[in-house]
Amino acid sequence: KQRSGRNLGVLVLAIILILAFAVFFAPKYLVYSDSPVKTDAVVLFIGTDVVSRQNAAVKLIHAGYADYLIVPAYDHIYEKFDQQSLLSAVDVSRTIYSDTGESYPHYYEQTHVEILKTKKIMDHFGFRRANFVSSPYHMRRLKLITESIFPAADAGRAGHEIRFVSTPLQSPGAIVPSW
Repeated sequence: KQRSGRNLGVLVLAIILILAFAVFFAPKYLVYSDSPVKTDAVVLFIGTDVVSRQNAAVKLIHAGYADYLIVPAYDHIYEKFDQQSLLSAVDVSRTIYSDTGESYPHYYEQTHVEILKTKKIMDHFGFRRANFVSSPYHMRRLKLITESIFPAADAGRAGHEIRFVSTPLQSPGAIVPSW
C-alpha cells in the first residue's frame, strides 16, 4: 500500500507540473499573427472585441491589402468604398448567423461555422488569398481550424493562402498577464 500511495503521489505531481507548464506557456502559444499581404479579401471574425477587429479590417482594406471585406457571421461581402460607409455597413448589433438554409452539426462552435462560411464565399467568388482578422488570442484556434478546411497551395496544385492578422489588444478584459 505504501508503494501505490507513492505512485499516486508521483502521478499527482506529474499532473500538477503539466498543468503549470500549460498555464505558463499558453499565452505565448495562443498569440499568433502574420504580416498582412495583398489578398483578394479581408475576413472579419465577429467576437467580443468586434469594434477593434472591425477597425483593423477596415484599415487593411484602405491600406490596399484587399478590395473586399467578408463578414461570414452575416453571410455578407462588401466591396471597397469609403471608410465611414464601410464601418457603418457592418452592423455589430445584428443577429449573428442569419438563417441561410444551411445546417451545421450542433457541436460546431461559431468560429468553425464562420470559417466554413468563409470558404463557401471565397470559393463562390474565386478568391484564393485572404487576410483573416481577429483578436490575438483567437488566432491560433483560427489557424488550426483553417488548416483543416482550406487546402494549402502545393507545388503544381492551386490552393488557398490565408494570413492571420491580429488586432492590437485594446480591451482591459482581453489583456492576459505575461505569466
